[in-house]
Amino acid sequence: MKADLWEAYERVCMDGMRPIQEFVERVRSGEFGPFDPQEVAAFLREIQSRVLQNIELKATEHPLYAARAEEVAEEQRRLFETLIAQLESEGSG
Repeated sequence: MKADLWEAYERVCMDGMRPIQEFVERVRSGEFGPFDPQEVAAFLREIQSRVLQNIELKATEHPLYAARAEEVAEEQRRLFETLIAQLESEGSG
């Protein structure tokens, strides 16, 4: 199942350049098949980790990135935590 989520994520967010919120809504709607909300939440934690690592990497590459790295990382943390919390409440309800 994780491979299917990754493929959908690549198609929507990486190739299609759509926001993660749209990806989650499309997954929740069943567009890519059935997925357990807990499985999607775990997948989002992996993506969040990659995003935060990428922010750290970019911060080392250029002073302009470094200046905003903490702010951008916090925005991303809040975004992912909101999406994950929604999925977890859906999975437990």
